[in-house]
Amino acid sequence: MPRLMTKQILLLLGHPRNDSFCAALANEYARAARESGHDVRLVRIADLPIDVAPPSFRPDAVRADWVSRVQADIAWCTHWVIVAPMWWGGVPAGLKALFDRVLLPGFAFKYGKGPSPDKLLTGRSASFVMTSDTPSFWFDLVLHRPLLHQMRLQILEFCGFRPVRQVMLGPILHSTGHQRRQWLARMARMGARGR
Repeated sequence: MPRLMTKQILLLLGHPRNDSFCAALANEYARAARESGHDVRLVRIADLPIDVAPPSFRPDAVRADWVSRVQADIAWCTHWVIVAPMWWGGVPAGLKALFDRVLLPGFAFKYGKGPSPDKLLTGRSASFVMTSDTPSFWFDLVLHRPLLHQMRLQILEFCGFRPVRQVMLGPILHSTGHQRRQWLARMARMGARGR
């Protein structure tokens, strides 16, 4: 059996509470990934002093220390895993603010003369794990998967991440202990494979 290629994985918990089911999913992923030999860095938005002030796009702007640290983690990783709930059709405000403050021009992308930007984070893959209380048939057929499109096309692939894998887990509301154990086991399998 071929040996698994180890990865440098940045795991971002996008839920603003560290005692959430998203946190349990992220912790299970991290445990299994480390046991399989992957190098894992875990960042939790609940632990960052994120504010929602608009970022400065000037190249000489002073960046908050946490912004520089997260940028360094993204530059270091070969695979970025984001675990977050869907709230009001989007990600939590703190996670959106992190994207706004961290994925800046000159770091994540750069506009040139053409219509599409240079993708400065190429050579990395990503996975977005979304929990939701929305039934998958409603999310797919009625809502047309808007958050998954945004995360893949407008954020991750826009900056150069490819491939981007997406996993929707739910509905979380009223889920059974058996269902949650299955989802945790799925995260462990993903972590072991570095996916």
